[in-house]
Amino acid sequence: RWSTASETENMGFDVYRAEAAEAPFVKVNKTLIPGAGNANVLHTYSYVDREVDPGKSYYYKLADVDYRGRVKFHGPISVASNPVPMVYELQQNYPNPFNPETTIRFNVRSEGRVWIGIYNAAGQLVRHLADEIMPPGSHTVVWNGKSDAGELLSSGTYFCVMRVNGVELSKKIVLTR
Repeated sequence: RWSTASETENMGFDVYRAEAAEAPFVKVNKTLIPGAGNANVLHTYSYVDREVDPGKSYYYKLADVDYRGRVKFHGPISVASNPVPMVYELQQNYPNPFNPETTIRFNVRSEGRVWIGIYNAAGQLVRHLADEIMPPGSHTVVWNGKSDAGELLSSGTYFCVMRVNGVELSKKIVLTR
């Protein structure tokens, strides 16, 4: 995750990784992470590198690409990947109550198809957040308080349900408008 206080002709960013500070760096993002162009306000960006071994440290450089294709590198910085969790876990969302969005963190013990959905108090599925094969480790999804149809949902209690490898977990979420 990184932030910019201002940007000038910023087309976007590329992320590079190496196993040592002196080792060759390799680009890890498939497409350019769009920049803000010309801006004088704070912008925050993030990239999740899903191709790392749990519990291992890596070095990263950030490449800032302008409209003319010029590249300026920042870094390197050292980042330790999270160790493999010992259990499947659906953590309490934060913030809770929330408005306009909340972050849902969860841990996956072994690779598997992770399905995450939001249900209303009547037990109806209102939002599908994830349905993909995920590697072991810690992950996050963000819910913006909207239904799958893009409608703003009303204030109330909702339930986040995670299913992975035969395990089902749930947490209560409160949306306030």
